[in-house]
Parts: sequence; C-alpha cells; structure tokens
Amino acid sequence: MRVSNYRVHNEAVVEEFADQFPETELLEVDEVFGSWDEAMETHFEGGALLDQLQRR
Repeated sequence: MRVSNYRVHNEAVVEEFADQFPETELLEVDEVFGSWDEAMETHFEGGALLDQLQRR
C-alpha cells in the first residue's frame, strides 16, 4: 500500500467531505518525469521552469 502523508486516512472523514473535493489521481514521479533527479533538474534548479514561471 502506498503511503501518502498529506492525504486523509480516516475513511469516515473522507466520506464526510467527499462532495467538497474532487477525486484526484496521484502520479508517480518516476513514471512521469523519469526520476526525482530529472524532475528536480527540469523544474526546480536555478533557471529551470519554476524560475521561468516566477519571472513572468
């Protein structure tokens, strides 16, 4: 079982608030970006995509 530390784990709470939050699909970084190192390099290192977006 995958552990998602920022998701509610109590089914009663999930059910109570389900109508307020859309269903989400979690992604695996390795499947989408190749690896955490590649994701960090592409998106977060100096001059990468995050920096480019913040300049706009």
